[in-house]
Amino acid sequence: MEVIPKMIDLATKPIEIANVEKVDSFDGPQEPMYPYGLAISLNDETIEKLNMEDDCVVGDHVHFHCLAKVTSCSEHEGSGKRIDLQIIAMSAEDEADESPEEEAAEQKGMSSKKLYGGE
Repeated sequence: MEVIPKMIDLATKPIEIANVEKVDSFDGPQEPMYPYGLAISLNDETIEKLNMEDDCVVGDHVHFHCLAKVTSCSEHEGSGKRIDLQIIAMSAEDEADESPEEEAAEQKGMSSKKLYGGE
């Protein structure tokens, strides 16, 4: 079995959100917020390749593994580091389709063998 590193929650911490200046019509986040650049969009062709056409509805959780190529690295004084990644391969599965054994293996940092687009 392949070892997959433990997942880290990338949601912005509440104290970081509290420091953001409030807009009149905005009383603060209603659900977790994530830093810019963490969202990805899949087009029809990619959805079909990953065999996800019938599986996803808004609110579902999708577990995916990907391989990315580093396309740019930079560091700027005062604004920190930036690494740009181009996803070049990916597999995905609906979290609801996992067996209890697969879920337990993931919690221990182990990969699942049942992945859409995989074996």
